[in-house]
Amino acid sequence: MARKDLDKAIKLDNNYAPAYLLRGFLFELTSKFSKAIADYQQSNKLMTRGDIEIYIAMAKRKKRELR
Repeated sequence: MARKDLDKAIKLDNNYAPAYLLRGFLFELTSKFSKAIADYQQSNKLMTRGDIEIYIAMAKRKKRELR
Protein backbone atom coordinates (compact mmCIF):
# COMPACT_ATOMS: atom_id res chain seq x y z
CA MET A 1 0.00 0.00 0.00
CA ALA A 2 2.73 2.49 0.88
CA ARG A 3 4.55 1.68 -2.35
CA LYS A 4 1.41 2.41 -4.39
CA ASP A 5 0.93 5.71 -2.56
CA LEU A 6 4.53 6.72 -3.26
CA ASP A 7 4.22 5.70 -6.92
CA LYS A 8 1.09 7.86 -7.13
CA ALA A 9 2.82 10.81 -5.45
CA ILE A 10 5.69 10.57 -7.93
CA LYS A 11 3.26 10.32 -10.84
CA LEU A 12 1.46 13.45 -9.61
CA ASP A 13 4.72 15.36 -9.06
CA ASN A 14 7.91 13.78 -10.37
CA ASN A 15 9.93 16.52 -8.67
CA TYR A 16 8.81 15.55 -5.15
CA ALA A 17 12.10 14.36 -3.66
CA PRO A 18 10.70 12.95 -0.37
CA ALA A 19 8.60 10.40 -2.29
CA TYR A 20 11.70 9.07 -4.04
CA LEU A 21 13.55 8.93 -0.74
CA LEU A 22 10.79 6.99 1.03
CA ARG A 23 10.29 4.64 -1.90
CA GLY A 24 14.04 4.07 -1.86
CA PHE A 25 13.76 3.03 1.80
CA LEU A 26 11.02 0.54 0.88
CA PHE A 27 13.08 -0.89 -1.96
CA GLU A 28 16.07 -1.25 0.34
CA LEU A 29 13.98 -3.01 2.99
CA THR A 30 12.90 -5.54 0.38
CA SER A 31 16.47 -6.05 -0.90
CA LYS A 32 15.80 -4.31 -4.22
CA PHE A 33 19.05 -2.41 -3.98
CA SER A 34 19.34 -1.31 -7.61
CA LYS A 35 15.90 0.31 -7.43
CA ALA A 36 16.72 1.81 -4.03
CA ILE A 37 19.91 3.34 -5.39
CA ALA A 38 18.07 4.78 -8.40
CA ASP A 39 15.42 6.38 -6.17
CA TYR A 40 18.02 7.70 -3.72
CA GLN A 41 19.96 9.22 -6.61
CA GLN A 42 16.81 10.86 -8.00
CA SER A 43 15.93 12.20 -4.56
CA ASN A 44 19.46 13.51 -4.14
CA LYS A 45 19.29 15.21 -7.53
CA LEU A 46 16.03 16.95 -6.62
CA MET A 47 17.01 18.00 -3.08
CA THR A 48 19.08 21.08 -2.45
CA ARG A 49 21.19 19.29 0.17
CA GLY A 50 23.39 16.26 -0.47
CA ASP A 51 22.22 14.29 2.56
CA ILE A 52 21.05 11.36 0.46
CA GLU A 53 24.54 10.30 -0.57
CA ILE A 54 24.92 8.26 2.63
CA TYR A 55 21.85 6.19 1.70
CA ILE A 56 23.21 5.61 -1.80
CA ALA A 57 26.51 4.38 -0.36
CA MET A 58 24.81 2.09 2.16
CA ALA A 59 22.53 0.51 -0.46
CA LYS A 60 25.46 -0.04 -2.82
CA ARG A 61 27.40 -1.75 -0.02
CA LYS A 62 24.47 -4.04 0.82
CA LYS A 63 24.05 -4.89 -2.86
CA ARG A 64 27.74 -5.91 -3.08
CA GLU A 65 27.42 -8.03 0.06
CA LEU A 66 24.66 -10.11 -1.55
CA ARG A 67 26.90 -11.16 -4.43
